[in-house]
Amino acid sequence: MTSNTPKPPAQTIREESKATLFGTALVLVMAGLVLAAGAILSVAAVVLGDTALQLP
Repeated sequence: MTSNTPKPPAQTIREESKATLFGTALVLVMAGLVLAAGAILSVAAVVLGDTALQLP
């Protein structure tokens, strides 16, 4: 027995607006800055060790 189901309509490709792409890029850059700052602070904490608590 064969099924005679109709094919679903073809989906159109939706283009993203330039504002959406700019917002996405901005969020990714800010996330990268936050990660970089966290990495720098982690390295500084390891390098300084206990001396960080002795600073005036």
